[in-house]
Amino acid sequence: MAPTVLYAGLLSIFTSGQLVLFSVGIDPSGADVLNREAQASVIRAAVFYMVAYCFFCAACVATNEIAGARPARYRAGPSLDDWRTALRSTGAVCIVVGAVPFMVANLHNFRVILTEGYSGYYAEGARISSPLLNLSYLFIVGLVFIGCGGVESHRKWAALALASVAILRLAAGDRGEGMIYLLTAYLVGTQLARVGKGRRLKLILVFIFAIIAIPAVGVIRQSFGGVGVGLLDSIREQNPFETTLQTTGGTLFPLVKIMELIPAAEPFAAGGTYVSSVAHLFPGFLRGPLTDIAADTGFSSPATWLMERMGMSYGPGFTPFAEAYMNFSWIGGCGAMFVYGVLFTTLLRVPTQVSSAGPLRVALVIASFALVGFSVRGSVNFVVPFLFRYVLVPGVAVALIAQGLRRSRGRKVGHGD
Repeated sequence: MAPTVLYAGLLSIFTSGQLVLFSVGIDPSGADVLNREAQASVIRAAVFYMVAYCFFCAACVATNEIAGARPARYRAGPSLDDWRTALRSTGAVCIVVGAVPFMVANLHNFRVILTEGYSGYYAEGARISSPLLNLSYLFIVGLVFIGCGGVESHRKWAALALASVAILRLAAGDRGEGMIYLLTAYLVGTQLARVGKGRRLKLILVFIFAIIAIPAVGVIRQSFGGVGVGLLDSIREQNPFETTLQTTGGTLFPLVKIMELIPAAEPFAAGGTYVSSVAHLFPGFLRGPLTDIAADTGFSSPATWLMERMGMSYGPGFTPFAEAYMNFSWIGGCGAMFVYGVLFTTLLRVPTQVSSAGPLRVALVIASFALVGFSVRGSVNFVVPFLFRYVLVPGVAVALIAQGLRRSRGRKVGHGD
């Protein structure tokens, strides 16, 4: 249940769900990519996904083995209590800063969905966009930091709060983000410890809840703004395992369409989406030659570009596989997924002995998973700026506070001597 393993599993299932059903003789229904799209296009997309995913997994294994082979080096620094105090202090500040934007953004989204239906999400001007509202992600990071820096009671309350956020996002129709926050709550509650008898039941309950919640949210999404939910009837009539795979596997669609459009009707992006991600680190007036790339929807938001290009009224989502092919075609796309595996394993990996990693490392890994885990059903364009602004900056604050506590403690000891 390491974050790297969770990410790899989600990355696979969000593209392969319907392929898995097909492979065991089950014909997906509803939003069925396999039967709705041209068979040749689906086969091309499926083959590219499987090969590119092998490159991703090879990178994960190689990176983990290389990192694990390095001998641990002892470095004198702040004590465990210093780190935990710094995490709690920084986490509290993050919650205070992010609480109001979090409430404003979620209340607005609920109002749109309940009055106009889920499709209203995609209407022009339906979503309020403001850099200040993005501070809501600090609320999530703050909960993670307090859970990782506190005592057992802090850990339980932080995990409960994150689970509540997950349910809130699921209720709003956001299955991907809700699932990521639910797993984040589990990671905070267990602190990345190995799954033992006491934690196995919690893990089973998390997956049972997810398997029931994902199809249930699909029914609720379609009923917002309309009449009648039919939720209980839907659960009784459908196999939740099958519905979950069918629903998550719909993310194969962006890859199918990207491989149809590029290069037949559109040129390759040639790394533009990845460059755009870095460009968004900087304010507009500092982007210089990267200004045009950052402003181009095709680079800055491939999912929006595909929706507009296909004349769709709803967001089709996206996938790292589609983005890799969109930029570099077949061979280059597989290479991009290898690099993707190296980067995400480095980002989400902790030492085998979690206790030797220190609470800051554990907190940074879990916070990173919470914020960028949804990139399994998106593109990398938001990963770099999100990590820098909402994980790295708070992490640096924790390190500075911990060092300050260490020096303060040292001065008190010296004064006493």
